[in-house]
Formats: sequence, structure tokens, C-alpha cells
Amino acid sequence: MNGATEENTNVNRAFHPTALVESADIGPNTRIWAYAHVLPGARIGANCNIGDHAFIEGGAVLGDGVTIKNGVALWRGVTVEDGVFGVVAKTDDVVATLNRLRPA
Repeated sequence: MNGATEENTNVNRAFHPTALVESADIGPNTRIWAYAHVLPGARIGANCNIGDHAFIEGGAVLGDGVTIKNGVALWRGVTVEDGVFGVVAKTDDVVATLNRLRPA
């Protein structure tokens, strides 16, 4: 997976060639974009979108249908629930913001 695009009819995941994906626990239909880094032990659900330059540390858990925007860092111990459109800032072990968008 490391830096490779993976298209599989059973999984249908796509990793940008410059993404560094070291976790095997990535759900189907998830896209990981340029220069994102996913460490071993990170768990990412199905139908997620991980933006450019995002960093996801081992031990972080993302549910299904999560969007992590460009440049966001998620650290060990952070859990993002299903359907969250995430903008996250972490200071002294406190997650500052997680935004859930609701359909209009």
C-alpha cells in the first residue's frame, strides 16, 4: 500500500501515489490524497476521504463516511464518529473541534 494506488473491485480504495499509507485497516471506498500519512495501527472506516497533507497517527480511529480536510492531524486516542466532516485541532490532549454536518 505504501505510496501506491490501489483499485480493487472488492475494496475500491484509492491512495494517491504520494500518500504514505502504513495501516492495513482501511475500509472500502476510502480515498487518501497527496502527501497524507497514515501510520500503522490507524483505523479508517468505509467511504472516507482523507485530504492532502493529513496526518493520522496509529491508534486514531475514524468511523465510516468521515472527511478529514487538508493538513489536519489526528493523534492516538482520537475517535471520529461516523459521518463527521472533520476539522480538528489538538492541544494538551483536548480535541478542540469536531464538526458534524447535518443534511439540510
